[in-house]
Amino acid sequence: RPRDRRVQRPHRPVHRNAGRDSPRWTLARTGTIKEMNTKLEDYYPLTHGNHLKWPHSQLLVDRRHRLLFCPIGKNACSSLKRLIVTLSDIEHKELINQDVHVHIDRFTTGAKLLDYSGDEARQMMQSPDYFKFAVVRDPFERLVSAYIEKFVINRLMEPQHVHTGPVVGAIQGTGSPDYEIGISFAEFVRYVTTQNPEQLDNHWRLQSSYLRGVCYDRIYRLDELDELRSDLVERTGVPIEIGNWNRSSSTDSRFVPGASSMLPGELEKPAQIHRRSFMENELIFRIVTYFKEDYLIYYS
Repeated sequence: RPRDRRVQRPHRPVHRNAGRDSPRWTLARTGTIKEMNTKLEDYYPLTHGNHLKWPHSQLLVDRRHRLLFCPIGKNACSSLKRLIVTLSDIEHKELINQDVHVHIDRFTTGAKLLDYSGDEARQMMQSPDYFKFAVVRDPFERLVSAYIEKFVINRLMEPQHVHTGPVVGAIQGTGSPDYEIGISFAEFVRYVTTQNPEQLDNHWRLQSSYLRGVCYDRIYRLDELDELRSDLVERTGVPIEIGNWNRSSSTDSRFVPGASSMLPGELEKPAQIHRRSFMENELIFRIVTYFKEDYLIYYS
């Protein structure tokens, strides 16, 4: 039976760890997005679609260099989306890249297969002239990254609640999730690994499901981004830098015993906690069993 978190508040001191969690910051960012959307409406029509289904509908394309990229949530996704937009010949790149997720989903910019006719999209997916690639990540590390970002650091940001709300609500046993208290990593893993894989949020659904229906030329691991950069430089002839991504094992990280069972407010400086702090035999067994296909791809 789920714990009633509104009654059982944690006994240890609570750290809000909410640098950008404040309502004021959220409102400011929302206002900025609305301003950028207004500007893009002057240049691009709203997305109308071409009947492509997920996952093909979310593939990115650079027609200039004949690149086809499959973005997978929590796998340097933002950095690589911005890179594809930058390499392409579409206009107003800087404006698009200010909020690349929102803008390429909302507008017909030419950055996604969804922006082309069904015949054009299928031709690009099947063409041997296109370099088709994706980036995968160790499933455990990916879950830790998703948990820290969405359920801890940014848990009070309203735009995140479309992703986290169903999970937090189900675990707390309420239709009105308490995001301030939140859930632990252990609860998150137990929830995810008992759900229908097809109904999971894209940030923690199986990576193998993203790769269906396309014969990829190369699937890189997240620790092979330097190889990806070199391959893209060779193909495009353009100097390339791949932006920062969340390195869980950074040199300034620290080990926190029992982190997997702590609530978000108990995790001081969460971005600096080493991923091994969240390792428990039970959780690892659940993850390896549930994400078996992902591990086969990752180690192939």
